Amino acid sequence: MKKVLFTVALMFGAFVASAQVSVVKEAKGMMKKDPAAAAKLIEGALTNPETANDPNTWQMAGDIQKAMYDEENMKMYLPGGQADMPKMYNSLVKMFEYYMKCDEVEQAGVANGTVKKAKLRKKNAETLLKVRSNLANGGVEAFNVNNYEEAQKYFGLFVDVVDAPMFAEQAAALKADTLNSLYANYAAMAAGLRDPKDVESVIRYGNIGKESESEGWRSLMFMAEVYGNKETGDSIKWLETIKEGAQRFPEQD
Repeated sequence: MKKVLFTVALMFGAFVASAQVSVVKEAKGMMKKDPAAAAKLIEGALTNPETANDPNTWQMAGDIQKAMYDEENMKMYLPGGQADMPKMYNSLVKMFEYYMKCDEVEQAGVANGTVKKAKLRKKNAETLLKVRSNLANGGVEAFNVNNYEEAQKYFGLFVDVVDAPMFAEQAAALKADTLNSLYANYAAMAAGLRDPKDVESVIRYGNIGKESESEGWRSLMFMAEVYGNKETGDSIKWLETIKEGAQRFPEQD
């Protein structure tokens, strides 16, 4: 009896994996006519080992989010169009997450020999860089309504992608772009306003943001505040930050 049950269990596992492969194909067919339904359909394939280790699964998930993003973005340019901005920005974030995961899985496949050649990185990197500025727009909108958690997510992702492996060829140019340090300021500020005890996030983005010639004082100010926290701060680093701020931005009180 145990042997029979074990065999049935193996068959059931194979059936589930096969079903998820079928789901990916079905989601691809639905993407153009109903991308929201396709996005819901493919969710299971992102966690099933059989399909989650296939870069094409993540590619399809990213393509679906791109279709949802494009659909809402297009409404902004149509007469009388009314875009669902939260939906658009949510799809934008997921597009980044899925395409970067696709790259991670594909590169791992190349390393272990299951994938002959990486083919998806260049196209996906170009796609994401074209829409990266809208992450900052999402951050601004969230910041203006005091939604600091969302603001940190958007500004933080704008900054974080610079270090993502899939942007290795563009990393030098991206880091040299003054917008990177500018928006790092706002990521640091959003983190500090969201949770004054989130030292890690404030310092992480603050160390990038402080390099901004125009806005770097904001990062140093928030860094000084978290270092000055009686419970989680560091008095030595607090004093160092105050001194650095005074030297870099003497015009700021």
